[in-house]
Amino acid sequence: MDATISLRTFGPRNNWFSKHLRRFSIGSFRWIVLFLGISVLGLFIVQVASLRTGLQPVEHSLDYLQEMQAFAQQAFTARLATEQFLASSSLDAYTQAEQSFEAMTDSIEQMIWLSPPDNRYALSRLEQTSSDYLNAFRSLHNTTSNSEAAESRQAIHHQLMATGAAFEQQVANMLQQSMAAATGSVLVLSRLAVDRSLILLVMLAALFCVSLALVFAMTRHNAYALQQIGVAARRITLEQYDTRIDVTGEANQDMVHLGMAFNRLAETLQGALRSESAANQQNQLQLLKLARQERKTAVLEERQRIARELHDSVKQQLFSMALSTSAAINLLDHAPDHVRTYLEHIQQAGHQAQSEMTALVQELVPVSMQDKRLDEALHMYLIPLCEIHHIKLLWRVDGTNTLTLAQEHAVFRAVQEAVANVVRHSSATVLRVSINFGLLTHVIVEDNGSGFVPDAIPSTSTGLALMHTRLKRAGGHYNLETEPGLGTRLTILIDLRRAVLAHL
Repeated sequence: MDATISLRTFGPRNNWFSKHLRRFSIGSFRWIVLFLGISVLGLFIVQVASLRTGLQPVEHSLDYLQEMQAFAQQAFTARLATEQFLASSSLDAYTQAEQSFEAMTDSIEQMIWLSPPDNRYALSRLEQTSSDYLNAFRSLHNTTSNSEAAESRQAIHHQLMATGAAFEQQVANMLQQSMAAATGSVLVLSRLAVDRSLILLVMLAALFCVSLALVFAMTRHNAYALQQIGVAARRITLEQYDTRIDVTGEANQDMVHLGMAFNRLAETLQGALRSESAANQQNQLQLLKLARQERKTAVLEERQRIARELHDSVKQQLFSMALSTSAAINLLDHAPDHVRTYLEHIQQAGHQAQSEMTALVQELVPVSMQDKRLDEALHMYLIPLCEIHHIKLLWRVDGTNTLTLAQEHAVFRAVQEAVANVVRHSSATVLRVSINFGLLTHVIVEDNGSGFVPDAIPSTSTGLALMHTRLKRAGGHYNLETEPGLGTRLTILIDLRRAVLAHL
């Protein structure tokens, strides 16, 4: 199988489109997206500017319509004041009506000043009619005090009513024209918005189609290259580390960089595989050396422990027997009666030495932990030992044993060391051993012996130090409680909760 995979995607085609399309990369996608976004933003800005330009006439038409409505309200107020004056002929009604006419005149002048030129002619005519309306009203007021001018007053009244009707008609016409102008402006704005929206939609559709065509072409160009890289990656997973990617003739720099990075990764994996094989061989040799050294260290530690035990127990008894024997020989000639005392001491020391040797031999007897669990092996070890030394054994086991073989071996050796100390030093008659299995396993070794002061343990005795070392390797520790005359209680704890949490 060929170990080289080519990224060439267009084969023999060398047309202009193919040559330039191969140059597109992931960065080209970003430029296309940026161009599309800028185009859409520009079209949106143009659309908003066009709408704002078209909205100005609508705003002016609506403002003019609002002013005309306010003016129509003033005209209605002036007419009501005029009718009130005609009905009452009071001075207050005249003053109120005259003020309404003057306010209406001021409004017309302001509207003329602010209105477009197209509306100024109609407003000028309205201003003239309003002036005639006010003059007729004042003339009617002047004839009210003169009782002889009844006919003239009647003529002025008819003129006032005719002028008021003409004024109201002009106001109504201008209000209707302003409403029509506002409606027309809104319609023009609506058509403008629809036209510009259609133009924007067409341009967006064109930009989208062009961008989609470019994206599709680039995606098709890059899809084959990525597929070939995937094939090379699957070969790597099948441990074909000599697989390489040929980037010759590929103009897409992203694909070139990706192919070169893949080649470097494959070379690194191939080199790492060679290094791992050499390291595994070296590790195996090192593990064999460490295993041999550990076995030698364990044998040496056990020999040193046995030597210390013999020195602390049997050698002292033999030394005492030697001294008693020398004294008995010296007293045999001139004090034979005292020889018996030394012989009895020698006999007692011999029994003690025998007991010490028996205990030491019991420790050296191998208890098989392969086909027996901790509770069964301990029980089988303790029963004959307690019978030899006339110690009552109280035995109890609770829970299910979940300890590993290494932990069971460490606990067994720790209990063996503790029971040996009970036999040698405590003069106990009752030994209680209880095991409570669980996530926190408790093993209690308790006696009713003489007890001791923990600080008084000689530095040459390393039994507790060895026990601490063994239990620490197994993930446990011990607590020692003792007082002179109150016995000794040793609690061994093996914590399995850390191992469970680490497994989870």
